Amino acid sequence: MNTITILAENINNCKLPDVEKKTNNVSIISGIVLLVFAAILFVLSRQVDNNLGSSTEVFFGVVAVCVALYMFFAQREKMVDTTTNSVVSRDRIYYNASDLHEIKVALANKSFSGLRDVRRQPDGNVQLVFYFSHDHNYIAAQVQKYEPFEYKPCSEIYVFRGSDAEGLIEKLKAEKI
Repeated sequence: MNTITILAENINNCKLPDVEKKTNNVSIISGIVLLVFAAILFVLSRQVDNNLGSSTEVFFGVVAVCVALYMFFAQREKMVDTTTNSVVSRDRIYYNASDLHEIKVALANKSFSGLRDVRRQPDGNVQLVFYFSHDHNYIAAQVQKYEPFEYKPCSEIYVFRGSDAEGLIEKLKAEKI
C-alpha cells in the first residue's frame, strides 16, 4: 500500500496518523532490576572491610540508580506504528536553503531520485524532520526552514507507506553516512 497523506501542522507538535505512544515495559523492568542491583550494592558496601571495595560498590550503585532513573523518565514511552507494531524513531537532516524547492518537489511528487543532487549540510537553514518505523514501512516527513530563533514548517506533512516509505528511508539513510 503506497499512500500519501498531507496534513497542515507542525510535525513536532501533532499526532501522526497510525502512530501512538505506548509504555516501554522493557525500560521499566530494566529500571526496576537496576534499582534492586543498586540496593544490593549499597547493602554490600557496608559489609566490606576495606575502603576501596566499599567506595567501588557505592560508585556502581550510584551509576545504577542514575541509569534506572533515566530509563524510568526518559525511556518510559516509545512511539509505535499501530499497523505493524514497529517502533518509530525521529531524526532530522539539514540542508542548504538553496535546496528547499527540490526537497519539497521530491516529497510532493514521490520522486526520491530528485533528491540525488541535494547534499546534506552539517548545519543548514533547512531541515527535513522525519519519523520512521524500524521495519521501513512507515515514514512521516516535513520540510522546515529556519526563521529567526526556530525552524518553521514550509511544507505539509507527508506520510508514506510500503515501498514509497522504504525508498525514502533508504535514500535518507544513505545520505546520513
